Amino acid sequence: MLAAMSIMLLNGCGATRATVMRASGACIAFSPITFSANSDTTETVKQVRGHNAAWDAVCARNQ
Repeated sequence: MLAAMSIMLLNGCGATRATVMRASGACIAFSPITFSANSDTTETVKQVRGHNAAWDAVCARNQ
């Protein structure tokens, strides 16, 4: 039983490391987007703000 628990813990660490590595790659490839409150549609502004919030949550702490 202890061996099985150890394997599950190791798998969890591997997944976390891979997630961090993918996130850092995404942070290099993507960046926050700007918009014009005067000329962009409400839906475009909403989507840009959503993208930027996601980028902040994943990437801002790594900058």
